[in-house]
Amino acid sequence: MKQLNISTINRFFARLGGAQIKHRFLILLIFAALTVAFGSGLTRLKISGNSDGWYGDSDQIKIDKRHYNEIFGNTDMVAVLVLSDDVFKPEVLRAVDEMSRRLEKGCPFADRVTSLTRVDVPRGTEDGFEIVNPFGNGIPDNPDELKAKKDFIMSRSSLVNTLVSDDARETFVSLSLHPFDPALDRDEQAETVGNFMIDLLSDPAFKSDAYEIHGIGLPYTDLVQANFDDEETAKSVIIAGIVMLIVLAFFTRSVVGVLVPSLATICAIAASLGFMAYCGETADESLFIVPVFLGMALSVGYSIHYINMFKMKFAASGKRKEAAVYSVENSGWAIFFTVVTTIASLISFIFAGLKPISWLGRSSSLVVFSVYVYTAALVPIFLSFGKDKAVSESPSAEGKDGTTALDRYFEGFADLVYKRKVAIIAVTFLVFAAMIPGILRIHIDMDMIAMNGNRVPYVQDILKIMRTKLGNIYSYSVMIEYEDDEAFKDVERMKNLEELERRIGALNLTKKSNGKPRVTSVTSVIKEFYRAFNEDDVAFFAVPEEDFVLSQVMEFCSIDMHKDFSDFMDDDFKVATVNVDMAQFNSKAGLADIASLKADLAELFPDAHCSIIGDMIEYSEMTDRLTFGEVKSLLFSFVIIAALLMLAFMSIRTGLIAMLPNIAPVIVVGGIIGYLGIPLDLTTMTVGPIILGIAVDDTIHLNNHVKLLFGKCGGYKEATRVSFREIGKSMFQTTVTLCAMFIVLTSSLLRYIVILGGLLSVGLAVALIADYTVTPALIFLTKPFGRERPQSGKNSPVDCF
Repeated sequence: MKQLNISTINRFFARLGGAQIKHRFLILLIFAALTVAFGSGLTRLKISGNSDGWYGDSDQIKIDKRHYNEIFGNTDMVAVLVLSDDVFKPEVLRAVDEMSRRLEKGCPFADRVTSLTRVDVPRGTEDGFEIVNPFGNGIPDNPDELKAKKDFIMSRSSLVNTLVSDDARETFVSLSLHPFDPALDRDEQAETVGNFMIDLLSDPAFKSDAYEIHGIGLPYTDLVQANFDDEETAKSVIIAGIVMLIVLAFFTRSVVGVLVPSLATICAIAASLGFMAYCGETADESLFIVPVFLGMALSVGYSIHYINMFKMKFAASGKRKEAAVYSVENSGWAIFFTVVTTIASLISFIFAGLKPISWLGRSSSLVVFSVYVYTAALVPIFLSFGKDKAVSESPSAEGKDGTTALDRYFEGFADLVYKRKVAIIAVTFLVFAAMIPGILRIHIDMDMIAMNGNRVPYVQDILKIMRTKLGNIYSYSVMIEYEDDEAFKDVERMKNLEELERRIGALNLTKKSNGKPRVTSVTSVIKEFYRAFNEDDVAFFAVPEEDFVLSQVMEFCSIDMHKDFSDFMDDDFKVATVNVDMAQFNSKAGLADIASLKADLAELFPDAHCSIIGDMIEYSEMTDRLTFGEVKSLLFSFVIIAALLMLAFMSIRTGLIAMLPNIAPVIVVGGIIGYLGIPLDLTTMTVGPIILGIAVDDTIHLNNHVKLLFGKCGGYKEATRVSFREIGKSMFQTTVTLCAMFIVLTSSLLRYIVILGGLLSVGLAVALIADYTVTPALIFLTKPFGRERPQSGKNSPVDCF
């Protein structure tokens, strides 16, 4: 490949900088108009955190879920878990009854309430059977009458450890929901349900020493999580904004250096997210903070490069406009190319196969591009305003060429690297070798509770719920569908359904209440009815053995207990569902359970269409896609950045050499993830490509500078020394800024945000160390820009100007 002429490119950016300054007022007016136009879209911005947003409409998971909803209604529900020393106390039962009434009458999309005071139970009589509601006539105060009703409910196997715990200390008030309107926004409809639940649970009428209540169900838990996450995000952004101002004030020591990058950052992020809102994009709640922080951090980093180059030239010449053009000339190409490589790495998320990660790729790429455009346009323009000054007014701490003592320290550091170049490369490969065992330990786990961490109040509440006999947060359903009507009136098939329940109950992740698996289907309704058919004899709590009897029982069930029956079977008796509560979610165990469940379905129902709907399949599918998505994203990032580096330097060899220091932070962070046992999840999978996309920035700056100066002085040592002197400080300042911004995330109560901030900070720090050591060492050893000219050894570093 023909070597790229950096001098020619710099002259182009010099002309561009001159045009910016010449038309600065027009440019400012255009950017103001664009900011107002696109920024106004923020009022339309939608943020979602529910799992419906994980998959596209054409995904089989979404197709199965829609089909399930068509038959059995809304998969979402809400419930109140009531805890007491005895839930059959009159005070507790009255509270349960009042909650049942409010949920049924006041909650949006309310369908049917199930509770101790609203439960229908079949009971055998001398004349046949009857459907009774033990508390249909009110809650008695008479202890004997109350005990009789309690004993009756506790005698029903289908209710014990399902509606009420076997020790009578826990019970549910659950509400099934009518389907949400598909033509309207799902999140907005669910939010109305969630808000009702929040108001209900916080009502002073339900504050008592006799019991405590906890809310359950996605519309409620999603809203509680969203409210908390919004507060945490706002807190982190505010702290990051303060850190940004402090860093800018410390490094630039000028009002313009603080205000202009801040203004460019705010306008760019607002315009980007507003534009995406106009395009109908829905932001992902858990990842929303990533593009915002990327935009803030990178905007400051780009600004520092422009400002430092401006200050160096302005100190030497005293002419503002000339210095502003010089900053564009000498920083423009490097910054532009770092933006291209960063965006290329972020775009890799689009191919991960997950909607939240895909959104992250689109939003982050757009934000990075926007902050570059705003920074590249506004910072040089605002730096050009003001009076020129005499060169003699330059601070004494600066040299005649505008360098400072810190600049000259970095220049001297290049000599140390030159002397230790072989040792540096050797140590680098030793570090790589040490990280490999850690990388091999990396595992995937999509446990949302573990991701959020137990420092979060709503997680603490969830953990308390999960430790109870009845409470759970994870669940799923298995749907078995035959083509022929009345298919399940066949005893063999109903027995197979019962066998499936037993096998699901033995799976690793199935929740058990005092040994009883939390697995329910139509068989429990059928068994209670068959028992009632036989004078309430508990020996008949079973699936009938004859097709005729089974058919008769099912017909009665579908009529006399239609609502209970229709929760598990359609009106044509050809579709059945099994609902399963999970004790927790673990990716490895989840994948094993899914494989076992699919094998059981194939064995027991070979001629039926079977599907799994809910947490189990969604998290397990997410695990698979995370595995392949991470591999695809990293490979895409490596390939595209390597190709861009080869293109930038017009050399395959130079491009590959430049990749080595950028691989270093990814390998080190991968080792840290494995050694610390940090699981790969929705957020940690983004760390590698983000680090790679940002880390390459300093590599490009340094290689470009060395290449440009090598062309002038012909010596690698001299070119590297002057490069360190001119941009070494900027590299340090931009990385410190990035790390400072991401370290802010570690103040969050959300565990995944803390881990994200910590890993990104460590990765970027490693990238800077690699660029100070590995990059120049490789340049010294490989001589990628050609042979040194013989006379270069006689030149002083100044000859590289």
